Amino acid sequence: MKIEFTTKKSYISNMQTIIKTATSSLKMMPDYLSEKKRDRLFQKCLELDLVKNPKIKLYGKEATMHRSVGFFSDESEGYKYSGQLAVSQPLPDFLTKLLAKVNEEFGTDFNGILVKL
Repeated sequence: MKIEFTTKKSYISNMQTIIKTATSSLKMMPDYLSEKKRDRLFQKCLELDLVKNPKIKLYGKEATMHRSVGFFSDESEGYKYSGQLAVSQPLPDFLTKLLAKVNEEFGTDFNGILVKL
């Protein structure tokens, strides 16, 4: 299944700021990909090799995450969170294309993608 990441600039009009601080912000763009492309991307993510129910530290105690997690990067050794290290796995082609598209459109230099399902 091939996924082409072409987008229309119309998603900008629906962009919502979720969090804004002095040094960063989190924005949501619900229309960045069409519904069909989102569904295909989600199906491809379901095929990824993810760690199921990883252990994390929460307020100094061990807890189990009730989801599957994977970090994908060709440059980073991993992603640290909650006392854990999600070791990097090579970026599959479809995530490489998505990462390149996001970096190109938003002038960013992200080097990995964290997947949580």
